[in-house]
Amino acid sequence: MIQKISLSYIIEAIFVLILVLSISICFFSIKRQEAKTIDVIVQEKISIAQVINEVVLSPFTAIEEDFVDRVGRSFVNELTNSADMRFVAIIDSDGEVVLNNRADVQFLLSNIDNSIQEALMFRRTISRDMAYGGEDIKTIIYPGYDNNVVIIGTSIAGIQEDTKMWTTIILGTSAMLLILMLVFIYLILDYLIITPIKKISQGYIAVGEGDLNTSIDPGGPSEIKHLGDSFNQMMENIKDYQIQLEQSNDILEEKVAQRTKDLAKLNDSLEGKIQERTADLEKNVEELERFHKLTTGRELRMIELKKEIEDLKKKLKDNKKTL
Repeated sequence: MIQKISLSYIIEAIFVLILVLSISICFFSIKRQEAKTIDVIVQEKISIAQVINEVVLSPFTAIEEDFVDRVGRSFVNELTNSADMRFVAIIDSDGEVVLNNRADVQFLLSNIDNSIQEALMFRRTISRDMAYGGEDIKTIIYPGYDNNVVIIGTSIAGIQEDTKMWTTIILGTSAMLLILMLVFIYLILDYLIITPIKKISQGYIAVGEGDLNTSIDPGGPSEIKHLGDSFNQMMENIKDYQIQLEQSNDILEEKVAQRTKDLAKLNDSLEGKIQERTADLEKNVEELERFHKLTTGRELRMIELKKEIEDLKKKLKDNKKTL
């Protein structure tokens, strides 16, 4: 069974959904921007790895035995002197360190040895996420000349901190603005739609309880005003129908009273005629009774006469026989 849900609850649920969706969109947009920023940094570090490869590991410089010690280290130090750089290392295919700038080589070899072999085998750059020195870093493994790999570790903690800060600022600001906007919209909807509909609903409830003098002025947009006007017009029509019905009832009562009087007169007339007819019938009955008595006496006399005649005839026969 479907339960009745208030329109205000539906609007509030829609606003909450909009708020959640908006905050989610902002959050994922910030995270996507963070990923793009990290990709830019990774590409930048790949470019640095390419430069290091070309300068330090180039076949043209490899002919100088002390080039790495004499020039390479200072070049790498200058090139990687930035706040986000954590280490730079050059390792050959046998795991031997060619150049090390602040790198924990043993830690790297134990964690990314497979990635080093993969980079050398397929000659492609690999980017790995690692926890190094208590922070999250991106480790770029670049395959260089003569089966060497250039490994660069760059911190993304700064980006993460900036992302958290901007997430807090943007989401907080967006949430506040969105809440204010939704509250403003809700107040407008409440004034234009919810409150007028409640007034119309209260009007119908009052009519249902028998108050036919109810009228409403819902306000709001023209459609709801038209609905309120239709309600008021309906109430006027009901009042007119009620008046007509009362007039019809009065006329009907008058007709019933007049008909009752006519029936009473007719009843009195019929009772008089019935009494007269009854008297006539009683008189006729008396006459019939007298006639019946006379007729009955005559018949008895006729029977007696017939018996006397029979007796006389019998005596006459007897006399004839005697003679």
